[in-house]
Amino acid sequence: MHSTDRLRVMSVLAIMMMLSATVAAGVQPVSTGDQPVAPDGCAGRHIERVYLDTGQFMIARPSHAPVDIKSVPGDIKTGPAYPHPDSAAPATPYPLIFVLHGTNTSANDLLRFWCERNRSNTSEHFDGHADERDDDIPCIIVAPQASARGWNDADLPHIRAVIDYVRKNVAHDPDRVLLTGHSAGGAMALHLAFVEGTPATALAVTACYVPPTVTAHHIAARPEFPVFVGVGSRDINRKRLHEGTALLRNHGAKLTLQTRDIGHVLDPDLTQRASDWFQDHCRDRVRTLLSEAEAVLNEGRRPGDALSRVEAIPRHAAVYRVSDILHAQRLYERFQITARRKLALAEKETDLGHYLTARKLLLEVEKAYTPAEVADRARTLRRALDQRPEIAAMLDSDGVLSLTMPDPTSDGTNMTKPNESDE
Repeated sequence: MHSTDRLRVMSVLAIMMMLSATVAAGVQPVSTGDQPVAPDGCAGRHIERVYLDTGQFMIARPSHAPVDIKSVPGDIKTGPAYPHPDSAAPATPYPLIFVLHGTNTSANDLLRFWCERNRSNTSEHFDGHADERDDDIPCIIVAPQASARGWNDADLPHIRAVIDYVRKNVAHDPDRVLLTGHSAGGAMALHLAFVEGTPATALAVTACYVPPTVTAHHIAARPEFPVFVGVGSRDINRKRLHEGTALLRNHGAKLTLQTRDIGHVLDPDLTQRASDWFQDHCRDRVRTLLSEAEAVLNEGRRPGDALSRVEAIPRHAAVYRVSDILHAQRLYERFQITARRKLALAEKETDLGHYLTARKLLLEVEKAYTPAEVADRARTLRRALDQRPEIAAMLDSDGVLSLTMPDPTSDGTNMTKPNESDE
């Protein structure tokens, strides 16, 4: 065989071996729809490699089986009147971890490393106890790949494109988003959080320093932003990071600093501490949401937005702690009291032929409770009423009554404070 032909054959074989290795590593384009084999440490997850015009990134999604209702604690109510624990449907709002690798690591390395730190890879979301689950809340993990070793300004368009893709195409909970990075990835994560204003709710960095692009002004613009910093006592960046942590602390960041007697390494212990810290952050975010919803109830404010957030918790039970699900269901019951009373009264008025009165009641529920599910029920009933000849004749082309009627509750307030007779 001619030497040139031999080189061509060897090149083709090399390309085929590279492609075979890619398939073996389990990273297929998302467009194929295949389930790749997960890299080591990512068992129980669906792995995808996504190619954009700007570059590539990897996603690890939790895999699941339907929630076994028999394993749900008895205190958690199920049935038509309650948002039902789902089977972790595609729209489940998982917490999101956005991971940036270091100079000597890759997206695949950090994806595997963080999969190992996020210890919930099972579909057994309830352990039979009504307090807390034993393992972590499962998270979606996203890991972009830099164009070269480490990260620089040239990678920013790619990172922005990945963030935009995830925001539009990957269902997640925007109230539980961790931006994290190691070494050069940590420095870039700090830049993204404070200079770019990346929509994360927490930041965790290890073995890095605060880059000069991050100023006191940037930090002060995100007051009380939770930041976890992990560094080794023998890390080459420790002195620069000491200055950076002082800058963060002095200008309003909510700083947690963890150290270990190690050098500049990707350390499992420090990263596990960061993962556990984020799990606590997620718990605190959910409980703040529930406390805010309870304040809406107690103050008689318009309930729609708060109820919509509350009812999502039992519906997506796979990604919430049992105690929070129970709390959400108690709030859900309280939110529903006035709405159910008005819906029942509207049904009674409809049976009596008092269609305008029934329509007014349904509009009140719609206005006060949108975007919660009970508003959808009221809207469906009201539209059914509008089909009746007696009402249809009084509607204009926009579906508005052409005769003067008493206005529904002007601002939707006092819809959640029940009267004595409501209890």
